[in-house]
Amino acid sequence: MEAFLTPLAALAIGMLLGWLFGRRGAGESAVLAERVAQREQTIADERREREELEREFDALRARLEAVATERAKLETQVKLEREATAEKLALVSETEKRLVETFKALSSDALRCNNESFLNLAKERFERIQEAAKGDLEKRQLAINE
Repeated sequence: MEAFLTPLAALAIGMLLGWLFGRRGAGESAVLAERVAQREQTIADERREREELEREFDALRARLEAVATERAKLETQVKLEREATAEKLALVSETEKRLVETFKALSSDALRCNNESFLNLAKERFERIQEAAKGDLEKRQLAINE
């Protein structure tokens, strides 16, 4: 009977140990299943966050490209305006030089004409005064001679 009891006792002990380990394993499995569920939720949350960040990144990249394009247009426009301004300043400077030269020539002509007119007028006046003085001198000479 002992030969029958020993295997039976070993079987009972084995079943008890199996039940204890199985129970412990079931508890660990529940804990592990909960951890897996939490990790899957964390992964899903991080995936959504990454997708949102990628959308923001794409939007910012598109905005940066638009700003870069606008900047290039504005730089080109500023360059063209600077060139146009430089051309206008050169034209104004050239026009100023021509006006100064023209004014000098006109003022020189006007001064020469005025000088000639003044000299002609002075000569005519002097001749009239001289004739009047001659006539007066002749009268006085006659008066003295008489």
